[in-house]
Order: sequence, then structure tokens, then C-alpha cells
Amino acid sequence: MDFGDYVSSVPIKDCVVGQEYWIDVTHVNNPHSFFVRLIDFRMDIDILEECGKAVEDSEVTIGRVVIYLSGTLRKHVRGLVYFIHWHNVMKCDLKAIDYGCTDIGVPTSKIYKPKTPSKMVPLAIHCKLANCVPLNTDIWEAKTTEAMLTYIGKERTKMIVKNKMYNQLSVDLINSCPDDIATMLAYTNYSSLSFGNEISISRLRAPMPQLIEPEFKCLNLHIDEVLHVRVQSGKTLDSFFVARTYDFKQYSLDHSDFTAYCKSKRVIVDKEIEVGNLVAYKSLSGTAYERAVILELIKPGNKLRLQKIDWGDIVTATQMELKPITCDMYINKPAMAIYCSTGKSVIWDNGLHKFLYPGFEFMIKIKELGDGFNKPNVVDVFPVNT
Repeated sequence: MDFGDYVSSVPIKDCVVGQEYWIDVTHVNNPHSFFVRLIDFRMDIDILEECGKAVEDSEVTIGRVVIYLSGTLRKHVRGLVYFIHWHNVMKCDLKAIDYGCTDIGVPTSKIYKPKTPSKMVPLAIHCKLANCVPLNTDIWEAKTTEAMLTYIGKERTKMIVKNKMYNQLSVDLINSCPDDIATMLAYTNYSSLSFGNEISISRLRAPMPQLIEPEFKCLNLHIDEVLHVRVQSGKTLDSFFVARTYDFKQYSLDHSDFTAYCKSKRVIVDKEIEVGNLVAYKSLSGTAYERAVILELIKPGNKLRLQKIDWGDIVTATQMELKPITCDMYINKPAMAIYCSTGKSVIWDNGLHKFLYPGFEFMIKIKELGDGFNKPNVVDVFPVNT
């Protein structure tokens, strides 16, 4: 197999509700947050995880896929760099993209280039057990997670997709246990069964799966539409975010009002921390708030991974840095950031570095529509003065 040309087709949106898949469970946080990988990729993992040359500090950037020695998994794995620390030496926080776990503070001495360059997408799929809720609380106890790990064991597992949510699947897991994993946890008094929100019921026809979308909306764009934009974030031509210049001017005028609104709100509570929820994130400057969508709970009660919907970049934050957004005006206002990709290898006379500098203005023409923040809009780019 030529991994340089191969692109996997395992994104969540490609999984079909009602379909069965054979999987390996690769990492478990709790019954509402665990990761699986299709067994079809068992033979590919060894090749993907082969180490190449050691990386130099200057080569390590946020968003780069590398091979690193995972302390969690005790082996070399593919990892996505999502944060860089500088304390005398460079250390990185990495997401094991084929397993789902994270490693914090990995020194660059344990980070390598992939031996075989690959376009293989992350193979770990984020899941939750359908119809499974904690006992008399909103928090999963450690003993419940331990019981789940025991029932799953090391064998292959059948996964039935019950529902599709933003960035996560709701599933049943079936193996050699007497019943499915959610039912086993309930039978042994580690959890309860609930059928409240997993499907919508119609009196006129069979139950229909409900696709849960994130709370925010994206701009409605059109093929061949030409826009005057500015760079919001991004490091490569394959993945960057822009905003219409007139939207950004209005954003600048309204931002102080939004920050004042957020400062008057309480900190979010545990029950409001759900993947896909729209929240207000306190920026690193500490003086302003930004709208953001929750992507992932990295460590229960501690860090969350967010994407700022008006800028596009991904950040980490603690619960204390977040406020709820309950005002319809801020909930219904479309995300200002537009996810883009362009195939142009040369960007006129200014060069790529300036092209992707935040605030740099140019024109785009929509050639192919994307899918919100999941798939970029393919665009042509050209200077403002043409």
C-alpha cells in the first residue's frame, strides 16, 4: 500500500447510523468518552508508527503530526502537537491520534519524524455508550470506568452506531459478555439505562436517528461568490480561516458589549460541559471573551479543548475560564470564521508567510463548498487590487 497517496475514510460523518463495525477499543476516559479504531487498520498501525529521524526544536509546530514515545501507551505512536511549553527545554502536549489519549510535557528528545510520510487521517473515533448514564450523579466514578475496561477486555468488539453527534458517535458495544457493555454496567450497579435523548420517536413511523449538530451556525456561502477577507488563523494552504472584512469591522465594534455580557455571567457548571456546546472563552489576555465550541474534555474537571468560532484556532481552557452563552443574539449569530483551503502553491509576490499572517487582506472566490468547520471551502485567492 502506498501510504503517501492513501487517505482513510473513517471520519465520524462517514459512519452510518444502524451500521455494525468491528473495532478495537483503544482508550477509555469514561462511558461517555472513549475511543475506538476499526480493526481493518490493525495491519497499518505498525507501518504508521515507524520512527524516522529525530526532530529539531525548530521543526516542531502546533498541528504537526509526529511519532513520539507515549508514556500512556508505552510505545511509539503517531501524535498531533497541540501545545508547546518552553521551560529551559521545549516540551510538547500531544494527542495520540490513532488511540485517543493525550501525553503532556513530552520532550523533543522523544519525538521523531514519521519514517513513511502518510496522508492517513486520525484513526481513533470518539464514542459514548448509548442509553448509559451515571448513578445518581452527573459525574462518572472511577470504579465505573474500571468495570467498563474489565468488560471490554482485549478482544475485538462489535460496535453498532445508534446516533451521530458533533465530533462523537453514540454506540452499543457487544463482545463475548452476556449482554452489551451498557447493559452489563447497569446489571452490575455501575450505571443506569436511559432512553431519553438518544432517538426521536414519531407516532407515524419507526424511530428516526437524530443528528445532533453543534450549537453554532456557519455563514451561507455560494459557488463563485467573491469575498474580500482577512486572515483569522492557520498555518498551511490546506487549512486556514478567514473572515469577511465587513464582518470583522462589525465584530470589532460589538466585541466590548459581548465581553461585558460575559463578565456579568457565572462560570459554567458541570452539566453545561458537553461536546458541541457554545461557550464564552476568556482570552489569554484576560481582558476579552470569545465565542467557542467545546471539542473535547481532555481531563475531567480540568482542561477542555475548544475551537474559537470567530477565529478558527483551537485552544485549551479550564472550566473556570468559561461562561455560558444564553442570549439568542449571540447564539444565533453565525460564526465569523470561514474554513478554507486553496491549491495554489505560490501566493503572488508576498509569499506564504505574509499570506497567512493574521489580519492580511485579500480576495477569495468559492470554487467548492465545504461543511462548516468539518471540511474547508476550496477557494481561489487573489490580491485586493486586481
